[in-house]
Amino acid sequence: MLSAVFTPLLGVVLGVAAIAGAVSGFGIEADREVLVLFDVLLVLVTGLLLYRVSARDPHDPWSALDGAHLLTIGFALLLDMVGLVAMVGRIAEFGASPNKVVALGLNLLLLVVLGRSAWLLLQVLRGHRPFDEVFRWQTASLPLYSGWALAVVVVVPLVFGFS
Repeated sequence: MLSAVFTPLLGVVLGVAAIAGAVSGFGIEADREVLVLFDVLLVLVTGLLLYRVSARDPHDPWSALDGAHLLTIGFALLLDMVGLVAMVGRIAEFGASPNKVVALGLNLLLLVVLGRSAWLLLQVLRGHRPFDEVFRWQTASLPLYSGWALAVVVVVPLVFGFS
C-alpha cells in the first residue's frame, strides 16, 4: 500500500524537479541545498524501489504500479544527471572538496543502481525477463553501498589529508 501511494506522488515531485532543473539550466550556480535535496529524493526512490521489489510477488503479472515505478525511476535518473552536471561544474570551477567528492560518488552510484534497475524493469514489463532479476539486482547492489561507505570513511580522508 505504501508503494502504491508514494510511487506516483514521488514520481510527480521528481518529474517537476527534473524538468525544472533541466529547463532552468541548473549548473554550478545551483545551491548546495538544492543538490542535497536532489540526493535525498534519489535515495527515497532507491528505498521505495527496494521496498517494492521485496514486497512484490515475483510471479504476479506486471501492473500499472510497475509502470509508475519505471516512470519514477526515469525521472530520478534525469534528476540525477542534472545534479551530476551541476556537481561536475562546481568541482571544475571551485575545486574538489570532501563533501563534493562524496556527493559525486553517491550520485554516480545511484545512477548505476537506478539505471540498471530501470533497464531490468523495462525488460520485465516487455516480458523479456522475469521479475526475479530485478530482485536479484537490488540484492546484489547492496554491497555497492557498503563499498561506497567504506571509501568515504577510508579513502576520502587519505586523499584530503585528514589525520
